[in-house]
Amino acid sequence: MPPKRSTDLERFLSYVDRTSTPEGCWRWTGYIPPNSYGYGAIGVGMRSTGTFKMQTAHRFALAYALGRPIQPKMFACHTCDNPSCVRYESEGWYEVNGILRRSYGHLFEGTTQDNTADRHAKGRSCPGHLNGAHLHPETISRGTHRYNAQFTDDDIRAIRQRIANGARQTDLAKEYGVWKTTIFKIVHYESWQHVD
Repeated sequence: MPPKRSTDLERFLSYVDRTSTPEGCWRWTGYIPPNSYGYGAIGVGMRSTGTFKMQTAHRFALAYALGRPIQPKMFACHTCDNPSCVRYESEGWYEVNGILRRSYGHLFEGTTQDNTADRHAKGRSCPGHLNGAHLHPETISRGTHRYNAQFTDDDIRAIRQRIANGARQTDLAKEYGVWKTTIFKIVHYESWQHVD
């Protein structure tokens, strides 16, 4: 007799560390994909039946707590802001942007707007003046320093001068092999602003 295959829930639970952190989180100890910002993942379903797919661990946990799939265009959001947390027990309420959402442990089903409002309310958003592009503009590749630059600084100056002398944007677009909107943005300083 072949060994019994564990269920998705059994496999999920085998990767949950219920040793509460100071915040009461249950940490996911299974697979965490690269570039996933710390969110765990689990394979659910079976390849043999064509139902296999990868799913984020916290989304799996919330769907289990809900007893149904998460609704379309809705997300599994954290009340604890810990990406590796999959705590789904202890039903309650969580207020986001003045709206009460039913929560399950540290998870709640919410919209993109709910998630953003929650992040703002907790002061986790980076305001514009603190954004990396504003704090360290020298780190942003511009103009000829970009890997896909189609123009040189001299090309930009020539385009602006030729337009000022009466050339047509359509003609310059054909000459340089770009869209007319590209020339428009150059002329109106929507792109290549650093070139005078």
